[in-house]
Amino acid sequence: VQVLETAFLALVYLSVMFYIASRMALGALALLGGITYLLREVIEPAYTVGSRVATSNERVQEAVQAGTQGIRDVKLFGLAGEVFDVFDEWIGKYRESSIDLARNKAAIQNFYDLAAALTLFALIYVGFTYSGLALGALGIFFLAMFRLAPLVSRLNSNLYSLEGNLSHLVRTQAFVKELDGRRESDGDSDPGRVSTIEFDDVRFSYTDDEQVLDEISFSVDRDEFVAFVGQSGAGKSTIVSLLARFYDPDEGEVTADGTSIDEFDLQAWRDRIAVVRQQPFIFNDTLEGNVTVGNRDASREKVEKVCGIAKVDEFVDDLPDGYESELGDDGVRLSGGQRQRVALARALLTDADFLILDEATSDLDSSLEKEVQASIEAMDRKYGMIAIAHRLSTVQNADQIYTVDSGNIIESGTHEELLTDEGEYAELYTLQSST
Repeated sequence: VQVLETAFLALVYLSVMFYIASRMALGALALLGGITYLLREVIEPAYTVGSRVATSNERVQEAVQAGTQGIRDVKLFGLAGEVFDVFDEWIGKYRESSIDLARNKAAIQNFYDLAAALTLFALIYVGFTYSGLALGALGIFFLAMFRLAPLVSRLNSNLYSLEGNLSHLVRTQAFVKELDGRRESDGDSDPGRVSTIEFDDVRFSYTDDEQVLDEISFSVDRDEFVAFVGQSGAGKSTIVSLLARFYDPDEGEVTADGTSIDEFDLQAWRDRIAVVRQQPFIFNDTLEGNVTVGNRDASREKVEKVCGIAKVDEFVDDLPDGYESELGDDGVRLSGGQRQRVALARALLTDADFLILDEATSDLDSSLEKEVQASIEAMDRKYGMIAIAHRLSTVQNADQIYTVDSGNIIESGTHEELLTDEGEYAELYTLQSST
């Protein structure tokens, strides 16, 4: 807005000058235009300097993130000096680039002010000596010129600043465009209570280079416990991502009671499933605040009940203020296993129909993991349960176990049936049993 206002006023004064003495105005315009062109050629482009500012700012933020979120690994591997050196290097480059941008802007303005003053003196000489204009007309011309010069100087300075910030805007626009490309499609219907979830010949890939899931088909009812096992990278967690609609299938369909889940209101669908990830995020809030993120109206009695099922109650008394204890940014005051138990408790407190566990108890020791699993299975309220498991001991009671390999379901059955088949599952079970 300021640039447009300045440009408009400059145009008004220039028009007055052309009306009174077009030749003198044209000469002034040529001189000032030539000076502007010369400055643009001599001084480093603002976009180039601004790009350095933006890049160094990004690197500074990355270094800060590495030093805070990765503080434990930084300490364990003695990386404090290295992280600080990276931070110091880029903060120095950020400072230098910012100074360059400010210095160039000041240089343009100062040089232009000097050039405009010299041009004004030259026009005064020409006007009184050669123009033959009346004194009043010359006075108005020089007044317009006197008002025009600082406006053009300010306009050049503002344009340089705008160009310097353009790199930030371009990167922000590219980021927003990428987010728009990943925007989650949203339906408008309510799924209601869900009884059955089904995958029908689902194919999916994150890139064109590799197929992650290939013609995956299965179904799970609300009263069933279904598990997926297999080597790391087989595609098991991708099934969870599709269920949560972080992604949509390339081919095939995911349905709930016969209706494609992309027809449902996105949040309404996610309310029907409770997902517990292997590395859950813990908010910088109290223990109770973290457990109730999916059900803020839950009573303390319900909170304590699900915490008992998830074995959170085993460490509540060790916290300084019990359920009111602040857990810190991303649960920094908790161990990995404690964080998983908090995440499991928050999932159990929701009103979901299906509980989806993506290696949700992998940081617990085997005996505690079995206790948690048994507590969930013994709950009065029944969930359809889908588990992604590495430890096969936690899924032996599953109604159906699917072995996934390279994006394909290669075998399925109960624990006993799969052992009898002596396939991939039996090999994994034998390997884990021996260790």
